[in-house]
Amino acid sequence: MKGTDLYKIHISVFLFGFAGLFGKWIYLDALSIVWGRVLFASLAFGVLFAFQGRNPLKISLKQYSSYLFLGGLLAFHWWSFFMGIQKSTVAIGLFSFASFPVFTVLLESLFFNEKWKSQYLILALLSLVGISLLLPDLNWSNEYLQGVIWGVLSGLSFALLTIYNRKLLPKSSAIEIAFFQDLFAFIILSPFILYHVESIGKIEWFQLLILGTVFTALTHVLYISGLKTIKARQAALISNLEPIYGLVFAYILLGESLHWKMLLGGVLILLAAVYTSFISSDE
Repeated sequence: MKGTDLYKIHISVFLFGFAGLFGKWIYLDALSIVWGRVLFASLAFGVLFAFQGRNPLKISLKQYSSYLFLGGLLAFHWWSFFMGIQKSTVAIGLFSFASFPVFTVLLESLFFNEKWKSQYLILALLSLVGISLLLPDLNWSNEYLQGVIWGVLSGLSFALLTIYNRKLLPKSSAIEIAFFQDLFAFIILSPFILYHVESIGKIEWFQLLILGTVFTALTHVLYISGLKTIKARQAALISNLEPIYGLVFAYILLGESLHWKMLLGGVLILLAAVYTSFISSDE
């Protein structure tokens, strides 16, 4: 039902907003955080399948190739997401990532042969102006600039993931999609991580466990399953509550603050996302 799917999207976005703080809490590099995240998410799904008596591995070679691609895309999305936060702040990372509804609304029209609207250019302009306000200067040595660029790349990759997930849902369950994306992300990242896995301490392992089960496996399934009746661009709109949740959590738990220019840039990016709801409501 559409109402239930809408609640799933909202709950997942709330949890996603909290997940960004782990980029500051876990004293590991971004790639190691993502690896641990998808490791425990994959294990959580494996336990679920075992209780259900299901063997999810019995799928076609074509499905495996699709999931391999999406696993790589997911790995890049989360890596760039945590890179954006670690290079700058939770606020800048989340605001930059919040540009993804603009990418979604532009790309979804191409993937699903849906009607192109001139308002999409307004969305792109608003978002670009907002992103420019987040930039302190154009010197690559400035870590805030690096954070914004990584955040935007995270937004672009998440837009592609959202669209591809919508295409897969008619033929695959949300749990299956989430499981294989996490599993292949884990496999792809493992060669880069295994040589220093011994350096991960007990506290970091526990943090990765919480991040992988609650804020990844559960959240991933809720978000993907919500796409059964919710359009990708509408889900993208709701997802722009994520920076709001993240800002509140970062202010309370990390003591982060914003200056007016960054706040204005974030507001413009969010306005671009909100505008997608008016476009979607006309269809």
